[in-house]
Parts: sequence; structure tokens; C-alpha cells
Amino acid sequence: ESSSSGTAGSSGINELLSKPGPSSGTIAASAPATELLIYAASGGGGGGGPAPRHNPNSGGSGGAGLFGYYQVPISAPFSQPYAVGGAGSGGNPGNYNGPAGGAGGATSITNAFNINGGNGGNGGGNYNNGSPGSAGTASATDLEDSAAQGEPYRIVDGQCGKAGSVASAGVAGALVVYER
Repeated sequence: ESSSSGTAGSSGINELLSKPGPSSGTIAASAPATELLIYAASGGGGGGGPAPRHNPNSGGSGGAGLFGYYQVPISAPFSQPYAVGGAGSGGNPGNYNGPAGGAGGATSITNAFNINGGNGGNGGGNYNNGSPGSAGTASATDLEDSAAQGEPYRIVDGQCGKAGSVASAGVAGALVVYER
């Protein structure tokens, strides 16, 4: 849910949005606002499915979502679509080959930033383990800091962007936006 209180000005900071994924909508800043302060995490990828028949092999873990902090200059009127990435699905066990896990969803605000979700882990094969998925990536414009998930991010609703283990779903992303 979005909330806004007071009047944005040169020294005032107001929360515009705080959402766990998956979600989407439109975010609008007040007329005096000149900058968005954005804390965002993309969804974690799901783990690949194992291949338990004959020569059991494990699927690869999913790739972690990426956390990013952005300071984005804006001018009035500012109103843009946003998306908060969902979790990547886990791959089910297969007979000879396990399926790959699903990619985590991207978190973005149009014309401000984009953070891609972690990729799904590869499924296990009849004679080999699946490789892990790669971590999410971020647009560099206005990016102040970023980190691949080690400890789960705690920006909204507990964990955000955590990678899925073998055959398990990742964890959805989150988005918190302030105007200044």
C-alpha cells in the first residue's frame, strides 16, 4: 500500500510505496518532489529439479535476486508504472532429467531503474548435477549501491530475493520508495 504524509520539500522525505512482490501499479510523486530514494530487490530464482532415476543427481540452486539502492532525480509531474518481482518456481523432480527452476521476477519503475531477477538453477541430469542459476543484474543509471543476496534482504515483509534450493521456489522481491 502506498502512503504519503506531509509535504515534500528540500528537506522532507515521504514514503510513497512499500510492497512485497509480486505486485504492480503506478507510482506518483507529489509536485514539489525532486528525487526518489529507492530500495529494491528482485525475485530469487527457483532451484532446479533433481533427476532421481538410476544415477541420482541434484538440481542446481537458483540465482539470488539483487538488491539495489537508487537516488533518481525527477521532475513534476512524475507518474510511472512499477513492478515488483515474484519468486522463481522450483523445478520438479524428473526421471532422467530434472527441469530447470524458474527465473525470479524483475523489480522496476519505468524510466527510473530495472533489476532483473535471479535465474533458475539447471535441473539435474542422469549423470550430472545441475549448475546453479546466476544472480540478478541491475541497470547502472542512478544506482548508488547493490549487493547479491547473501543474508536475506530485510526491506519489506522479511526475506526478499533469496535463491531457492534444489526443487524449491525462490523468494519474491520488494520495493520501498521515498520522495524528497
